[in-house]
Amino acid sequence: MDIDLVRLNLNQNGMTVLKIIIALIMYGVALNLKVEDFRALIKNPRGLAAGFLTQLVLFPLIAYGLILLTGVRPSIALGLIMIAACPSGNLANLVTSLGKGNVALSVGLTSSATILAMGVTPFILLFLGKLVPGAGALLSEIHIGTGEMLEGVFILLGIPMILGMVTAKLFPIFSEKFQRIMNKVSVVFLLVFILGALIANYHHFLAFFHMIVGIVFALNISVILGAYFVAKLMGLSEYDARAVTTTMGIKNSALGLAMVFQFFQGMGGMAMIVAWWGISQITFGLVAVKVWKWIDARRVVA
Repeated sequence: MDIDLVRLNLNQNGMTVLKIIIALIMYGVALNLKVEDFRALIKNPRGLAAGFLTQLVLFPLIAYGLILLTGVRPSIALGLIMIAACPSGNLANLVTSLGKGNVALSVGLTSSATILAMGVTPFILLFLGKLVPGAGALLSEIHIGTGEMLEGVFILLGIPMILGMVTAKLFPIFSEKFQRIMNKVSVVFLLVFILGALIANYHHFLAFFHMIVGIVFALNISVILGAYFVAKLMGLSEYDARAVTTTMGIKNSALGLAMVFQFFQGMGGMAMIVAWWGISQITFGLVAVKVWKWIDARRVVA
C-alpha cells in the first residue's frame, strides 16, 4: 500500500483529547510567562538572534535540504516540514535545565516562538510545501487556505495562552503552583497519547517503519549539531549554546499532530513522521544531556 494513501485512525473523541492536551500545554506555558523572560532576551541579543535564526531559518532549511537530498515521498516531506514549522515545546526548558543550560533564555525563546507560531507556522508549512515536488499537489487537493490555517492555529495556541496570561495576572500564587504541576502532567499526557496513537496504528508503522526512522534520525542529528554550531559561531557561551540547541531541537509535536488530523485528515506519512518525532526528540534531548554531563565531568577532572 502507498504510504501517501494511508490515513491513521483518530476518532472525534481522540481529536478532542489531543486538543485538550495542547490547550493544557499552552495554558501551562502562559502561566509561566513573565515580563522578565522577555527582558532577559533583550539583554542577550546574541542568544535571541541565534534562537530565532535556528528556529525560523536553519531548521526549515535543514528539513527542506533533507527532502531534496533523499527524495522522500510527498506526505513524508510534508511531515518533515510540519515539524520544522512548529514552535518549540516546553519540554525544551526541562531538558535545558538538566543539561545545565540557560533556562531563562530557553523559556524566553520558547514563549516567543509560541507566540510567533500563530502566524509563522502556517506560513512555513504552506510556503515550503508548495516548493516540494508532489507535496504542493497534496496541499491543493486538500484545499487548505492560509486564513483557515491561521484561524485553526490561533484556536489551538492563542486562546489557551490568553486564558493562561489572564490567570497569571489575576491569581499569581495559584498560577505559580499550578504551572509546575501542569508542565509535568501535560508532558506525560502527550507521551501517553502519542504512544497510544502508535499502538492503535501499529500495522501501518511496522509496514513503513523503514521509511520513517532514518529520515527522522537524520533530521534530529542535523538540527542538534546545526543549532550548536550556529550558537558557537555567534560567540555564545556554552551556557547559552545549550539553551539554543535544546530549544531548537524539541518541538511542540502535539500541535503538529493536531494540525495533521485537523487539516490533512490524518495523512499517514505526515502523521507517522510527526508522531515518531515526538518520541525520538525526547531520546535525543536526553542523550544530549548525558553528553554534556560527560563533558562537564571531564572538565572538572582536568
